[in-house]
Amino acid sequence: MDAAAKRLLRSPLRCAVRIGLRLRSRPLPLTALPSALVIAPHPDDETFGMGGTLARLGRAGIRPHVVFVTDGAASHPGHPRLDPGAIAARRGAEAERALAALGIDWDRVTRLGGPDGRLDRLAPAEADTLVAGLRAAAGRAAARLVFLAAEADGSSEHAAAYALAARAFPPGAERPRLLEYPVWAWWSPPRLRALQRAARRVWRSGLGECRGAKAAAIAAYASQTEPLAPQTEAALPPGFAASFDTGAEYFFER
Repeated sequence: MDAAAKRLLRSPLRCAVRIGLRLRSRPLPLTALPSALVIAPHPDDETFGMGGTLARLGRAGIRPHVVFVTDGAASHPGHPRLDPGAIAARRGAEAERALAALGIDWDRVTRLGGPDGRLDRLAPAEADTLVAGLRAAAGRAAARLVFLAAEADGSSEHAAAYALAARAFPPGAERPRLLEYPVWAWWSPPRLRALQRAARRVWRSGLGECRGAKAAAIAAYASQTEPLAPQTEAALPPGFAASFDTGAEYFFER
């Protein structure tokens, strides 16, 4: 089956899974939430996974903190004109524009500078530094709720970021609630179904008027959704960004 045929098949499967998620889920009560921390393995995960909810949090008077675990420098390996440092700078600027579109002040952002492309192969000292950074960010935010990319999202980097968060927030009375958001799982409906089955609760955040803010934030990440010349293909697959133009976002709580 070629790529175009897979995209055609993926759309109805994704719609079917969305129906199941809506039936299984309950509304996420933002006005009753405490302060929140959002962990993004890369700049753009926060927007694709929960950009509309970020905008809703801000409008509800909750000023969430956002942590970027890496700078996204490895998104265009071997680019003939832009080295990893230039890619990281571009993605940082895009992140600032995206969060502004969502109503999130840049002073609420922490960038840990983890090595993009090898989060799953960290030296022990590197992992310890990132774990400490996550704990410090949660402390500054007084976070009782942590949103993070799903462990079983289909990305080794997302799984690695989840493992770091699991170390930072071990089980116990003081542990914040962890809500996982899907990113790449939306591109693979079977993974999305597996997340749903494994969750104790599924939460739904209807985007309403914040849907436009999310679309603007996604557009800010042009380095991911459009080709970087002289390359002729975008870093993300065709149709990926469009699959997030929906009326609700979902979160999984184990």
